Amino acid sequence: MNVVDIAKSQLGYQEVGKSNDSMYGKWYGLNNNPWCAMFVSWCFDQAGLGDKVAAQTKKGFASCQAGLKWFGQKKRQDSPSG
Repeated sequence: MNVVDIAKSQLGYQEVGKSNDSMYGKWYGLNNNPWCAMFVSWCFDQAGLGDKVAAQTKKGFASCQAGLKWFGQKKRQDSPSG
């Protein structure tokens, strides 16, 4: 399965309670934190492409800011204007 299909397979997933308790945070090792970036890292990992997003750890990145910085350093991000 590719990254997009893996992400789509998670449509409808909801965290438990109000404390950001998620399977993605548990997988990353930082549960009870905002998990949007960890979700992206999880999707890449599930597709066997974790090394493509290894910004903070071999599992990827836990925050959008860390991902943005890493991709910027690798010159792999588009500017907001395209």
